[in-house]
Amino acid sequence: MQHPIFISYRRTDSDGQAGRLYDHLVRAFGDDTVFMDAAGIAPGLDFRKAIDDQVSRCGVFLAVIGPEWARITGADGGRRLDDPNDFVRLEIASALAFNVAVIPVLVNGAEMPNAHQLPDNIRGLAYRQGVGISHARWNSDVQLLISVLRDYDPTKKQPSHAAVSVQLPAEGDTPTSQSSTAEEKARLAVLRKKQQEEQTRRAAIEERLKEAQESVEAKAARWNALENGPVSDATRQPVTFICYSHEDAAFARKLAQDLRNKGARVWMDKLDIRPGQPYRKKIDEALRSCDRMIVIVSPSSVESDEVTSEYTSFLKRKKAVIPVLYKECEMPYRLDTFEYADFLSQEYEEAMEELLLSLIGD
Repeated sequence: MQHPIFISYRRTDSDGQAGRLYDHLVRAFGDDTVFMDAAGIAPGLDFRKAIDDQVSRCGVFLAVIGPEWARITGADGGRRLDDPNDFVRLEIASALAFNVAVIPVLVNGAEMPNAHQLPDNIRGLAYRQGVGISHARWNSDVQLLISVLRDYDPTKKQPSHAAVSVQLPAEGDTPTSQSSTAEEKARLAVLRKKQQEEQTRRAAIEERLKEAQESVEAKAARWNALENGPVSDATRQPVTFICYSHEDAAFARKLAQDLRNKGARVWMDKLDIRPGQPYRKKIDEALRSCDRMIVIVSPSSVESDEVTSEYTSFLKRKKAVIPVLYKECEMPYRLDTFEYADFLSQEYEEAMEELLLSLIGD
């Protein structure tokens, strides 16, 4: 890889796992490619500048998150994430500001923090697709992450609308008390210049990648036409979007994988969004491109504004929606006119067979 991998972690939350991950990545990519321990910045250096320098040069930023990551407190009893000078917060804010590919790495059974748990300048972390590394499957999970890093183009930064940037004062604005010194003004000017240079470089890379992708797709279409004849809309199997509450993620993932194994084409965020890709953008693209939707209905999904928004957008486009009753609750009024697949009172395989018939048998 041309640029280093930056590992961010909390010592009291995931010290052992971060060190173990570092060793694996060094073996895979080399000593000069992996950076860890911004806390080891030399005495006398401005740690904010040092963090910016390290993060701005990296191609992939790994945020190692353990079960207590968002709740750990400092000496004053306050949550460390709420401290503007917290190293982890500064590292993540810098990565988002520089539009670096940010991949949350969940260890020890940790779950992704919700956006409302995070300070404004790192809230974008909550919308980045992460990878889980468990103790029982450590080697295989790490190898999967390494394969993602090998495939990932570190020069291709995330689109600016997918990142939550550090808010810099506009030119001519009155400086706040925190940025009133000449040193702080110089630092902000350097950040602006780097961001402008990065935007120019990213635009050129995105254009070349787009041209290359279009060329590949055109060649694939020609080969397909030669071998099988053109694929018409009438013969293409529709793609089904899996809509669910994150409390039901385990069931949703099993359902999606079983449907795929049985020949149905389904799209699910956990299976189809690569680590580091802009989560919200990929969801919106799938909502536009998928032909129909399965809505997993449970008490948590009924209360979820995100689930409601997703199936409402489908209904407005007059696309087919299939409710799947997973846990006992009242069917939402927008869905109660549709025939649903009953995974609550039926055996799983029986309900799966009926659902599959409605997808493939259309």
